[in-house]
Amino acid sequence: TSYLAPPIIASVAAGANGVQQSYNWTIPDNIGSSNIVKVFDVDNPTLVKDTSNGNFTIVGALDITSPDGGQVWYYNESKPIQWTATGTINPVKLEYSVDGGTTWTLITNSAPGGTGAQSYNWTVANEKSETSRIKVTDPAFPTVNNMSAANFSLRPQITVPAPALGANLAVGGNGTITWTRSSTTKITFVNIKYD
Repeated sequence: TSYLAPPIIASVAAGANGVQQSYNWTIPDNIGSSNIVKVFDVDNPTLVKDTSNGNFTIVGALDITSPDGGQVWYYNESKPIQWTATGTINPVKLEYSVDGGTTWTLITNSAPGGTGAQSYNWTVANEKSETSRIKVTDPAFPTVNNMSAANFSLRPQITVPAPALGANLAVGGNGTITWTRSSTTKITFVNIKYD
């Protein structure tokens, strides 16, 4: 192994004989589990050297930014799931929950990722829940994950095209009320009223 190859973190004073030294460094974007640290003499790099006792892992971090609580998303709409990645995490796993994060349903195992602000357009699932959450996970390091900070809503949708805006309905006459629902299983009965 060449001890002169980059990246060199820093060149610092070796310190007093027999006294343990330390150096605070900014962890690089080198996500993985085969990292080691090497310390060597600048003048004799191949003769006076040591490495950390074993490999260590560098992991990134994930933060869901949307939906993050309070939103209402309707079945079959295209909505952006947004997150911020610290470190290059690619791909990411996306899941949703309809019970506040107790159980999860897979959206995708392989959403394109990266570093910084990221987004994935999701066609909203056929659900009816006021306690929904989204979770993003690094598939390589599953403990690196984040879920929506608060509940949001996944809902089917009802559309009422008739009576139409501006329609004149005569008292005592017959009128037709029409509606369509966006869900085949989440709405079984409706109440009809007027205000």
